[in-house]
Amino acid sequence: MAVLKNEHVIAYPTEAVFGVGCDPDSETAVMRLLELKQRPVEKGLILIAASFEQLKPYIDDSRLSDSQREAIFSCWPGR
Repeated sequence: MAVLKNEHVIAYPTEAVFGVGCDPDSETAVMRLLELKQRPVEKGLILIAASFEQLKPYIDDSRLSDSQREAIFSCWPGR
């Protein structure tokens, strides 16, 4: 956790490959991640969240239609 708090990028295992990530609340860390991935800012990044509540601070969920909301919850792991 100290690595994340110090605005560094981490590698973590997934089912098939290693992922890279950082603290999404740290602009410095996000910029480091984008630089590491050689990814333009305009393309953005994927945000992984354990629950919809964890995701809400980063999105404007009022813009989701009922069908979009239904699609999200129908395939959310653990539901």
